[in-house]
Amino acid sequence: MMADGNDRSGMPPMPVQSEETLLRDLMVALTNDIVVYDDDPPETVAFKERVADFKNQLTKIVQDGGSITNAMKEYENWVNENKALRDSVIREYRRLRKEASQEEADAYLAAANKELEAEGIETVNLGKERRRNRRAAEPPQEQ
Repeated sequence: MMADGNDRSGMPPMPVQSEETLLRDLMVALTNDIVVYDDDPPETVAFKERVADFKNQLTKIVQDGGSITNAMKEYENWVNENKALRDSVIREYRRLRKEASQEEADAYLAAANKELEAEGIETVNLGKERRRNRRAAEPPQEQ
C-alpha cells in the first residue's frame, strides 16, 4: 500500500440494492449541487469535477432508461482499472529511480501523467517521495 496521499485502494464492491431503491436514491442525489469554493485546493476541484461528470453520465443513463446497477458496476470497473494503471506508473517510476536515475524517473512520470490526464484519469503525485529522494541524493552541506 502506498504511503503518499494520492493512493487509491480502488472502489469497494457496490452494496446490493434493488434497482428501484438505487433509482430513487440516485434521483435525490442527482439534484444536489456540487459547489466549488474559491479556497478549494486544485485536487478538491478536480475531484468535484469528476463527481459532477459522473452525475451527468448517470443522469443521461436514467433519462435513456438504462440500468443504474449496470452503470455503477461499469464505473466500479473503470475506477479499478484506472487504479491498476496508476499503480503500474508508480512501479515503473520506482524501478527507473533505482535502475536509472532520478531525472529519467521524473521524465517518465511527467510523460505518464500527461497521458493519464489526456485520458481523464487522475495523475500520479509523488511530490513527497520525489523531494525525499532528491534530498537523499544531494551531498551534505558544509557548515
